[in-house]
Amino acid sequence: MKKKIITGILLISMIAALTGCGFLKIGDKVKALTDKATENASPDNPNLTGDIAKDVEQVVTQGINDAADIVKAGAELTSGKKPVKLQYVIANHSINDYDYSKDTPSLVYEMSYDEIKVAGEGYEALNGKLSELSNTIAEYIKSSHDENQEVVKDYISSEYYSEMYFSDDQYVEVQRADSDFFSFLSSWYSYYGGAHPFTSRTGYTYNSATGERIDAKDMFAKDQRKFCDILTTKMFEEYSGDMKYEMWPLESLYDNHDDSQAFDLMTNYLYETYFDADGQYLLQYFLGEDKVTVVFDAYEMSYYAFGEVWVDIPYDDLADVVNENYKLK
Repeated sequence: MKKKIITGILLISMIAALTGCGFLKIGDKVKALTDKATENASPDNPNLTGDIAKDVEQVVTQGINDAADIVKAGAELTSGKKPVKLQYVIANHSINDYDYSKDTPSLVYEMSYDEIKVAGEGYEALNGKLSELSNTIAEYIKSSHDENQEVVKDYISSEYYSEMYFSDDQYVEVQRADSDFFSFLSSWYSYYGGAHPFTSRTGYTYNSATGERIDAKDMFAKDQRKFCDILTTKMFEEYSGDMKYEMWPLESLYDNHDDSQAFDLMTNYLYETYFDADGQYLLQYFLGEDKVTVVFDAYEMSYYAFGEVWVDIPYDDLADVVNENYKLK
């Protein structure tokens, strides 16, 4: 008993020294009780016995409990600290050098791209990566023009076309911008003739502090297989019934819809295509305020008329699969 009480007193003293939370009153109570015990001590009556020992134990126990509550509250406050919202600017750049409408009114060739910059100090690395991305996109658009300008001119000289509009446009939509993550969706719209335009979506998620881009393999590194299971579950909720059998991975089941096989086929396809060492493609995703969104381009999961496939997954469903270096909250 005495050892337990002394240990408790030492613990309270240590916590009080570390936290400065005002444990002096507890010390005063214990001292008063021990002084009383000392005054009444005798060879047959040790200093800490009977009711006085019980009183001391109660004071110490209460002090330990109070200290534990304070430490727990502090830990929760620290771990639950909300990330700081970031301010940013999106500038759209039009490449007018390639607009032929000035000389040939019936031929329009429009090209543009977005550039993002985050405001405030401490995000130089992130801004550096965003600038690199914008420069890469600008160079790609220019090279795309150089490759396609003859095609464009051939179209306008054709008797079948009296007016043509060609474009190569990229724009961004920021979905999450805070001190933890900077995440956005980059969309492309390109048209060089044909039955329909070409569209493409790319998700970008960066560590705001380091500027490191976090791809799906890294973000869900804790359990990539389980992530594919979760993604399949959410996908089948969104594209239920016969609709899911129009997707490429399930085309072998198109004639005999077999739900028992469909889940395994899809989750294996997702893992082997986007996560396996031999996977050739990056899974496109971005972060929102409370969810992850995965997007598949037209033709990626099914025929063009089927359209893009979008799947939302709440953060709460991903606790067991997210890389421990990242906290989605």
